[in-house]
Amino acid sequence: MTRREALCVPTVPFAHQAAVNAEIDRSVSECVVGPVDNSNGAAPIVVVRKGNDTIRICVDFSTGLNDGIMLHQHPLQTVENVFNKPNCRELSF
Repeated sequence: MTRREALCVPTVPFAHQAAVNAEIDRSVSECVVGPVDNSNGAAPIVVVRKGNDTIRICVDFSTGLNDGIMLHQHPLQTVENVFNKPNCRELSF
């Protein structure tokens, strides 16, 4: 990944910091997101308070973060390749 420009991202308001930290900890414990030691990219977040007094964390990926993701693509087999493979046993009718 190439070095990206630093984003000028506003900080989370102090009144929301405890709730944001709790939501991030919950997301990590449920394996929704994972911790990283060091990252070459970042995306700004928007914190939205929901009607039931919980919060939703929304991430703005339009800043170009997705452009730097290295894809791990595996070729899919075609139907012909799957059905033309030799079988380990013979079928008799």
